[in-house]
Amino acid sequence: MRWLLLLALALPPWAAAAAPTRRVAVLVAHPTGGPDTEPLQYPTRDAEKLGAVLTELGGFAAEDVAVLTAPTGPQVAAALAQAEARVGQAKAAGERALLLFYYSGHAASGDLQLGAQRLPMATLQQALRGSAADVKLAFLDACQSGAMTRLKGGVRAPGFVVEAEPDAQAAGMVVITSSSAHEASQESDELRGSFFTHHLVSGLRGAADRSGDGVVNLEEAYTYAYHRTVSQTAGTRGGTQHPTFTYDLRGNGQVGLTRLGGRGALLFAGDAAGRYLVYDRDRDLVVGEVDARRGHPTRLSVAPGRYVIKKRTADHLLLQDVAVAAAQQRAVGEGDFQAVAFDEDVTKGPLWLGERVRRRKAWQVGARVGYQAFFDAPSRDDLFHPSALVGVQVEGQNLVARGLSLHLDAAFGGTRTAVAAGPYAEAVPVDFSVFLASVGLSFDGWIGQATRLRAGPHITGVYLRRDFRDGQAPFQDLFTLSPGAAVGLDWRWGALAVGLTVRAHYLRYATE
Repeated sequence: MRWLLLLALALPPWAAAAAPTRRVAVLVAHPTGGPDTEPLQYPTRDAEKLGAVLTELGGFAAEDVAVLTAPTGPQVAAALAQAEARVGQAKAAGERALLLFYYSGHAASGDLQLGAQRLPMATLQQALRGSAADVKLAFLDACQSGAMTRLKGGVRAPGFVVEAEPDAQAAGMVVITSSSAHEASQESDELRGSFFTHHLVSGLRGAADRSGDGVVNLEEAYTYAYHRTVSQTAGTRGGTQHPTFTYDLRGNGQVGLTRLGGRGALLFAGDAAGRYLVYDRDRDLVVGEVDARRGHPTRLSVAPGRYVIKKRTADHLLLQDVAVAAAQQRAVGEGDFQAVAFDEDVTKGPLWLGERVRRRKAWQVGARVGYQAFFDAPSRDDLFHPSALVGVQVEGQNLVARGLSLHLDAAFGGTRTAVAAGPYAEAVPVDFSVFLASVGLSFDGWIGQATRLRAGPHITGVYLRRDFRDGQAPFQDLFTLSPGAAVGLDWRWGALAVGLTVRAHYLRYATE
């Protein structure tokens, strides 16, 4: 008999009684490919998402999943050697073994680009074929990654067929790539990851479970990932992206990849219809996508936690906050969504929100507390006494130009002290008052996603006054303009911010 397959893994523990299967994975993410490439934004997130679904639903122990971020070639080789040692332990114990390799990053001319270093795909393929694992699986999510499948006559198609032996367990090697040998593999800011990995993970979490039996098998998972990748990249600037495959697989083809039962899940049923993205607030990841149809319930398995579900309409977003407990089946209905503007899309996370904050033109109002003192000791001790200040500030961010902000602030304060007219005179109690109004500009620079460094000139109107409490002398006051400069550092959390500012001014005055 023949089965339609897309990719193949060893039988999971729940599907094979003959022998347990140990699963070992090496997941590699590298954002850079050398001086001639643009850095990628999401390889690490892609690897994290795949690692999460493998450990939650795929039968991989956490200690058997190695995630490498921006590694060198020798580090990848060392990780593969460690994985092979685990495979050897399983075989020595009479177990079956599966070795999974995943790469998200740049590739070109038949090489995986690890920064300035290169890992030839032929070398990787040779290393996998030499493994003692019963099944070797490689996922390559990179531009021109189809060059690896072309080495063995790979094709691009939504499925392939393999001779299935019902009484035999799967054995052999499968290579899956996100694009053909001459195509770009693309990232999406909305998905916060690559198209291919996003749809593969979504399928493994349940979006691909067409049969509704609670097990996502090979045909379901890859068919879903293939068609969704082709569909969503058809209109992109990078062009349509076609996943490819090559295989040398023997044994039973109907293999379950993930098991959904007994897990927390979001259930899209009833009136739920359309495309939904699911964002994990705790891990800051888009964990999956569901294309729901009325009358066809779809389940997306998720870890316990807090999630935001998003649906896009023509002129706004629909968002819904949900919390999912362990083993809870949380229903998602259309009536529970809240309409928000596109700019309030929290599912794009701190990275996008931080970029939005940096670029937007906006007025911001805040309170301030401070302390003023003169550098000159005689002025500080005898005339202008150190004082605490409170006030308000208004900032027009990016109003003058991008990265150039306008600042307005006002503050007042004072202190109660005593002064003496001479070394032998009796100290007289005085009330010292300070009133400040300032306007300034700041040149803004960002450190990371949430920290802003700013510096710029200020001009301050200063009014200082001393009142002698014994009434024996008239008050003394001074009003002048004081030029200066400020340096500040802000830390932002969403719409909130806290900052530290140091300001130095020149004050000219005369005494009689």
